[in-house]
Formats: sequence, C-alpha cells, structure tokens
Amino acid sequence: MKLGHRTAYNTKPIRDSGENIMPIGILAGYALLMPGQLTEHTYVVSGHNHTWPCWGRSQGGKRICSGMGNTDQSDCLSQPNSQAGINYGITGVCHQTANRILYPGGQIVSGASGYRFSFFAWGAYGLDLTILPPRHCSPSSSPWAELQACRNYHSHP
Repeated sequence: MKLGHRTAYNTKPIRDSGENIMPIGILAGYALLMPGQLTEHTYVVSGHNHTWPCWGRSQGGKRICSGMGNTDQSDCLSQPNSQAGINYGITGVCHQTANRILYPGGQIVSGASGYRFSFFAWGAYGLDLTILPPRHCSPSSSPWAELQACRNYHSHP
C-alpha cells in the first residue's frame, strides 16, 4: 500500500524497506487534571490532527511528551476504539493506553500525575493476562496482541 502523507516537519517522505511511504509525524502525549482527583487523564494527538482519547476527554490538557513516529502505526495500535487493547482497570488505564499509542514515537506519559501508581500496577504498556503468571507487557519480551498485529502491516522506523 502506498501512502502519501507528509508533515511540515519532513521535506522528503520516509520509505520503509518495502519502498512504502510512511506517514511520519509528531506523536504527543497530553495530561489533563480531572476535577476532584489527584491523577491526570492522558490522551494522544498526532501532527496529522488525529486524536486518540484513551478512555476519556481529549482536549484541554498540557503536552507532557512528544516524539516523531509512524502515525499510521499509532492508529493501528489504538484499535479498537482508541483503547489499544486495554481492559480498563484490569490490564491498565489511560496511561498504558496512551503509552501503547505513543510507542512508535518512543515516548511514554510518565510525567502525568498518578503515573507511578499505574506503572506499579500495570507497567508501562499494560498487564498481559494471557500467560500465567500475568506479567507486564513489553515491546521486546512480551508484546501485546495489537503490537504483534500492527507489525505485520506497518514498519516501525
């Protein structure tokens, strides 16, 4: 599949080993303090104006991280419904959801209030319940199902 996206940050398209043009753009994590709570909700926005709400609101936050990455891969990782395969409160929360979507940009939302608690409970990328004992997902040693599926369709620069 040939893709023709470019951003203002690229003067030339980047090609993968199969000579497909990859849509490279900014992937940014945002944090938003929730009324009456000590933790911040996180969500992701791309330089291509795509927003992933990660289980909640998706505007009004402050940018806490950003990096360049394949925005189509981020969209693939966000499936289904911008939840990135996270079962809310069981395998992770918005922090782990955002981290999965930000993975192509090499960023995590560790600057969000409450992140240390969610990291302790679910790790950076969520909890894998398909194996016993359950363990934290990891891109290299214990990839989550959406990451494995998306690697078949999108190169990770």
